[in-house]
Amino acid sequence: MKGTAMKNSFDQALLGHLRCPASGELLELRVFAGSPADGIEAGVLIARGRGLFYPVIGGVAHLLPHATPAMEAFARQWSEEIGTLGGLRLPAPARESSPEEEHFETSGIEGVGGDSFDIGRRAAAVDLVPHEVDSLLDVGAGPGLFLADFETARPHVRTLGLERSGAAIRAARCTSPILMGTANRLPLPDEAVDCVVTMEMLEHLPSAIHEQGLRELARVARRFVLVNVPYRERRLQAECPDCGCVFNPSYHLRSYDGDALMRLLPGFRPLTQRLLPRRENLLKAMAAPWRTRVFGGFTDYAICPQCRYRRPSVPAGTPATRAGGWRSTLHALAARLPRVDVRGEILVLYERKHD
Repeated sequence: MKGTAMKNSFDQALLGHLRCPASGELLELRVFAGSPADGIEAGVLIARGRGLFYPVIGGVAHLLPHATPAMEAFARQWSEEIGTLGGLRLPAPARESSPEEEHFETSGIEGVGGDSFDIGRRAAAVDLVPHEVDSLLDVGAGPGLFLADFETARPHVRTLGLERSGAAIRAARCTSPILMGTANRLPLPDEAVDCVVTMEMLEHLPSAIHEQGLRELARVARRFVLVNVPYRERRLQAECPDCGCVFNPSYHLRSYDGDALMRLLPGFRPLTQRLLPRRENLLKAMAAPWRTRVFGGFTDYAICPQCRYRRPSVPAGTPATRAGGWRSTLHALAARLPRVDVRGEILVLYERKHD
């Protein structure tokens, strides 16, 4: 399923496999610009039974359950061509986006994946994918960092990504096609791939979507599911300086322990796991059991889920403001202390149970 002519192009190998997120029916492709062989710049995927169409924009299939402004703009641009297809419509317009969605469309992908922990985490995930896997789907692929690493290590495996964020897809660093869609409505048939991977995604999902998403991972995986989540995380909170709302600035809605991971996926059993500790300075590690708030009370990237407050952006070239008093002294002291392992994340490989 790797792309051929253009980055993240809609691959002709996907034809005959994609399903409507709303009904599960097979989607029919109509091309307006480009071709399946050379890369589709514009076209639609049609669900005749529902009378719906889903745009292919710049080579990316937009298989979201609700229409976005980009999908609506596409419908206006290609209205004449769409009109010849017989009364088709977009899915209902999207509700107002959540702060977490807005975060990942704006600043949420800047500098992602470059630190030593993330590099090691992805390498460990690549290593845990069983060698008998011939096809793989990455759900919540972000800018395709895991897929890029996996393509290098296992070039013979057919790979595909799915990601909700348009900004992440536009920044993709892999050659595999990435579909735009949601984890709770995967646009693929049952047991479509040998292995489904999801990294640092499940902890962000609201409760109902979390349960639906787990069922979808289990449905689409023929044999394996590889999950990466925070392990026994102490979720620090930020306090909005405008309305006082308290929330996790990384939008982590849950934590996972051994019991939760044992029963996470219906119809699957844990096969192997790997703990991924983080390295922190000794002072920060010693304070962790009593610490409940992020340093400074708020973060530059957070968006309040209640009033939508975010810190004003600092103009380029503005000198950084240094923390003063006791906080400055603590930072200076912490920088001199040794670093130790603390709770981090976990990778768990699940295998489908056989009755």
